[in-house]
Amino acid sequence: MEARPIITRCLLVDGDSGEVRTAPASEGLPPRPDALRVVVLSDTHMFHEDVCVPRGDVLIHCGDFSRRGSLADASAFAAWMGAQPHTHKIVVLGNHDVGHFCQVTSKNAQELLAPCAVLDEGELVIGGRVFFGSGWNRKGTRKIPDGVDVLITHSPASLLCADWPDSTLQECLEKLSRPPKVHVFGHVHEASGVVHASVPEREPREGRTQSLGEGGKGVG
Repeated sequence: MEARPIITRCLLVDGDSGEVRTAPASEGLPPRPDALRVVVLSDTHMFHEDVCVPRGDVLIHCGDFSRRGSLADASAFAAWMGAQPHTHKIVVLGNHDVGHFCQVTSKNAQELLAPCAVLDEGELVIGGRVFFGSGWNRKGTRKIPDGVDVLITHSPASLLCADWPDSTLQECLEKLSRPPKVHVFGHVHEASGVVHASVPEREPREGRTQSLGEGGKGVG
């Protein structure tokens, strides 16, 4: 008997109005010619089969897809991601993926997770929008450029989450003259949700930064 997903609800965020609402994941968002539908997951820790994934154009996983970064975990996750219908799939690595004793590394991750674009201090342009990925980084060295539309990290910046903050990430963001429009992340399982926040800028400009928190085992 085929197992049914356990995580069946998600947060829907309208990028134009900022409206946030909870809805069945099966509802998703209908396609629009003037919009890009982005679906965000994080910290599934090999429970990805339990997630009902909403429809969308881009599927992002913010890291910790595995338990201990084994090759078997990577293979199973890659097969699952490859079966998802989204046109574009992006992954950044978390501390359970490339931590101590993990077989997955920043060097072999792209080959192991071939259906996805693994972003490690790199970017991908989709529909004219810049997605930049910066995964788990123990050294705190990040190369996030100005003008990113969607920033993808595993851990949150300290301004956005007081639990397990990444102060080096916060310092990097504060140095940017044009901060990311949207920041998606994971790591803190109990802190899922959406935050509207302004990142201090070196030069005044209009706009705001929206942070979409992670959803633990579900949809962030």
